[in-house]
Amino acid sequence: MERIPKPKHGSKEWLLTRWRDDSGRCVFGASDVPALMNASPYKTRAELFADKLNEPQEQIESAIFKRGNLLEKPLLEAASEELGINFFTPETIFRDGRLSVSLDGVDNTIDPAVIVEAKTTTRYSIYDQNDLPIEWCWQGWAQQAVLNCPVWFSVLDRDLKISVVELPKNEAAIDALRLEAEV
Repeated sequence: MERIPKPKHGSKEWLLTRWRDDSGRCVFGASDVPALMNASPYKTRAELFADKLNEPQEQIESAIFKRGNLLEKPLLEAASEELGINFFTPETIFRDGRLSVSLDGVDNTIDPAVIVEAKTTTRYSIYDQNDLPIEWCWQGWAQQAVLNCPVWFSVLDRDLKISVVELPKNEAAIDALRLEAEV
C-alpha cells in the first residue's frame, strides 16, 4: 500500500491524484467504485470511463456536497462517541494498485485499524447494516480492499436520525472489485 500526501479536498491536484497514478495508469477512488461495479444511481459505467479518459476539472461545490462536508466532523464525533474510539481525518490518500481512497475518518492517521465513512442522505433511512445502500457498500469494500480493516458508516439519514453501522466484509466483492479495476 502506498501513502500519498492529500492535496486540498476538491482541488485540481486532489482530482489528478484520484485520476492517474505516477505511471499514467487509471486509478479509481472509492466514490468511483459504485459506477465501476454498475451499482451507482448517479453515474453509469460508461460515464465513469468517459470521465477517466479526460483530465478532471474542478467543479463548483453543490448543496449536497456542501452539506456532507459541513456535517462530516459531527458525524465523526458521533462515531467516536458510539464506538469509544477517537477518529481523525487523515491528510493522506491510501493507494493499493488501481484503488485510491481518501478517508473521512480513521483511528490512526499513519496505520488505520478502523475507518469511518460519514454520510448524509435524504434518500435512505439507516437502522442497521441491511439498510446500507449497495453504492455505499461498494465504496466501503474499496476502502477495505486498500486498508484491510473494518469500515463503519456514521449516517445522518432522511429521518434526521444518526446511526453508526458496521459494513460486513465481503471478500467476493473485494476480489471482483480488484479484477474490474485492473480491466
